[in-house]
Parts: sequence; structure tokens; C-alpha cells
Amino acid sequence: MKINWDDPEAKVSRHFTVRDAIWLPQWNRYAVEADELDGHAKLALERIFDRLDLVRDLLGVPLVVHCAFRPLKYNQLVRGSATSAHVARMWQGGHIAAVDFSPQGMSCDAARALIEPELAPINIRMENLPGSDWIHIDNRPHGPSGRYFAP
Repeated sequence: MKINWDDPEAKVSRHFTVRDAIWLPQWNRYAVEADELDGHAKLALERIFDRLDLVRDLLGVPLVVHCAFRPLKYNQLVRGSATSAHVARMWQGGHIAAVDFSPQGMSCDAARALIEPELAPINIRMENLPGSDWIHIDNRPHGPSGRYFAP
């Protein structure tokens, strides 16, 4: 699918838009090429939002995206991990990205309980954050801590 990254309403997947993928709330603007939004980042975002479509279908409710792509400087501003998958890029031979979201009309704990058994089939990881009001998923390869990991 050819995506118009200059149009905030353009679809990056069945359910999600460019705005969902590249809005930077702390900077009150969209990411641009100068923010490391290159072809690798865009491909990584397309892949994570395709997986987020599957999560939305699984939960059966709309999802509110809080943050997906983060340029390096933005990631530092919000005190993200130095190895954050939100800094969408090519990594270890694959395109990785992350998205933080909350389901409408459902607690995040209830949503995580439904998502957890589907982590491997959807090929994502998810942070184990009981009681939080958001959910983090990414498509980084899982390591010894598994697909459902502590922050």
C-alpha cells in the first residue's frame, strides 16, 4: 500500500492513520524526515500497525494510540529507553517499532489478559504493566524474558 505520509488522515493500516503513527504530542507536531522518519522507520511503522489491527480485531473495540514513532531526541525528552522500539528502525535484520495505546470501553488489564495468549501468533511482545492506563506492544524479537516482559 502506498501511504501519503504528508496526510495525517491517510491510512497506514486498516484501522490506523498517519496521525496515529507519527504524532509527537510533547512537540505538538508530526514527525518529519529530519526526525529520522526515513524509509526504514516508515516500513517498521506499517508492520507494527498491521499487527495492531490484529489486536484491535481481537479486542473488538477501538484503540486510542498514545505514541508510536519517536525520534531519538523525542525519546530522550520523554525518558524512553535508550534501546526503545519506539525509535522505529532497521534492527538486527528486521524492522522494529512500538506503539502505546488504550482500548476504549475496556480496562488495560482486561485487554492484556486477552492479548497475552495471542502474542506468539501475532508475533509481538507486550510490557507487563498491571494497573496502567496504557498498553505497550512492539515487534522486537523476544529474548530470555519472553514475549510478556517487565519494563
